[in-house]
Amino acid sequence: MEIDGDRDTKEFVEIFPTNAPSNGVFSRNNGTHIMRFNLAPTEAFVKPGTMRLCFKFKCLKGDGTNIGSNTTIPTTAGAVAADQAFINPRLGVYGLFDQLTLSNVQGMKIEQINFWNRLMSALIPTLHSTHDQLDDLTNEDASSDDFIFSQRQINGGLEISCSMRIYSGLLYNERRDIPLSNQWGLNGLNLQLQLASDSQVFFNLGRNGGTASTGASANGGAQFQLSDVSLMCEYIRPSPTRLLELKSKTSGVIEYNSFSSLYNVVNSSNHNYVSELGAKNVVSCFGTFLPVVYNNSTNGDAFTNARMVNSTTAGQYDGNLVNIDELSFTRNGVKFPQEYVVRRNNQESAVVHSQIMRNFVDSIRPFHELLHSVVQPVVANQCVPGYGSGVGTNYDRSSLADKTRDGGALYGIGCPYDVLGDRGANFAGAQFGVQIQSDLGVVGNESPHALYLFFLNRETFMYSPQGLQVMI
Repeated sequence: MEIDGDRDTKEFVEIFPTNAPSNGVFSRNNGTHIMRFNLAPTEAFVKPGTMRLCFKFKCLKGDGTNIGSNTTIPTTAGAVAADQAFINPRLGVYGLFDQLTLSNVQGMKIEQINFWNRLMSALIPTLHSTHDQLDDLTNEDASSDDFIFSQRQINGGLEISCSMRIYSGLLYNERRDIPLSNQWGLNGLNLQLQLASDSQVFFNLGRNGGTASTGASANGGAQFQLSDVSLMCEYIRPSPTRLLELKSKTSGVIEYNSFSSLYNVVNSSNHNYVSELGAKNVVSCFGTFLPVVYNNSTNGDAFTNARMVNSTTAGQYDGNLVNIDELSFTRNGVKFPQEYVVRRNNQESAVVHSQIMRNFVDSIRPFHELLHSVVQPVVANQCVPGYGSGVGTNYDRSSLADKTRDGGALYGIGCPYDVLGDRGANFAGAQFGVQIQSDLGVVGNESPHALYLFFLNRETFMYSPQGLQVMI
């Protein structure tokens, strides 16, 4: 913005953790698993989309010693080296953080996202293409569309430099800058990131539903550590003229987006889940599935987003992909906003229901605005390591590549609540519900799956001489 030569200025800032340990290393194993950053109140805006977490990532054995230089991906379970570990290739280091919290300097909570890494496992592939993974994402967050390449990055005993974008409703809202002023803004901003457990981050190809094998995660575990941690972002300093205008306002409103989450378990062919959201402006809802046995366990990849899978053997997910026959979202028990049930055509048993996937994508970003994505039927229908017959005994490289095409599976359900605007639907005092009818568990064995639900909400703050308050 420029007025008579009076213009805003840009400033790049680097912020260090306020709670960094003496050795500068964050790790679950040394008890320093929370990072805190303080963006002090100042007469400036944070430019959305510019905030990055910079650090060095290193994978270690369970005893804290360095992983060896054996970077060969085995062809059989028995060939898994004792010092190898595996991470989700598409997610990369985004899988390292399971909670994000934003507040101001007075401690007023602005946004808290539980299961943040699961949220990112849905956002990254939906909003980025395979070419993005091969280009900037590989350099920024150690992700890849190639499972084998991804594992070679972490199994060499070296530190990997990362510059990871921070996604949240507030921090990635491109509509407006984030004011930090204590007079006309949020009164500073505190960012807190919590590290995920090692057993959630790493998995072992030699384990399937609890079947013991070799490999790092079956022999003392694997762990990770982060060092040289800092937060970098871009400040916009308003021009003197604009600053006078901002200070002249005694009150105002700040609108922003936020994410929230819910967790439940699908353990029958007729699943009906209801919950109180307490949110007034819900823009969209989307969800992804994960076998319960893979949750926070080295039994399998905790960040896969595949279709549900039936079990032919108790505790193992080695059967057929589950078909969702009927899907509906409700408010107070009434179908809303779609006043009909999405039903699968019997001829679609071998493919993903197109309407389910279309609604899933629309819930993250309107389909017509989606320029980069890996969403496609081939990706939605594929399996992942740990799924399918023969997995756990044979890791043929060609078969493994097939199960991780373009970085792995991507499937989910969703419901956009306001496709024409951005005000969303009112769930204050109303129950949210989702009903899923499927062929889960019809083979006679329990096949429970976690359903992670994420909600995009529109929030409003009002600032005044009395401080900051949430508008309900």
